[in-house]
Amino acid sequence: DCKNGPFLCSQSHGGSFTHFTESTQHAVDLECPCGTPVLSVGDGEICEVGDKEECCGCWAENLFHWNSIMLKLDQPEGLFVEYVHIMTGSAKVEKGQRVVKG
Repeated sequence: DCKNGPFLCSQSHGGSFTHFTESTQHAVDLECPCGTPVLSVGDGEICEVGDKEECCGCWAENLFHWNSIMLKLDQPEGLFVEYVHIMTGSAKVEKGQRVVKG
């Protein structure tokens, strides 16, 4: 359900603000209102869920203290997608759960 979009891409892959490391170089940031539903980009299995963090901002002390959902896609095989900066307590999926695109 994308009825709330389209959304501004505030930083693309290779962005000089925070997407300059090997682990973040392919990241894409979309500027969405709080509470915007996160939809799966493809079929796959949820491998990690973390939605208990309450920190915010791009301060060094917040590094690796963010809420996220990690999805292992069925196709292309071996590709992972991580949805980062989700709201505290908002995850509607669990580790091991299968999801479908959309």
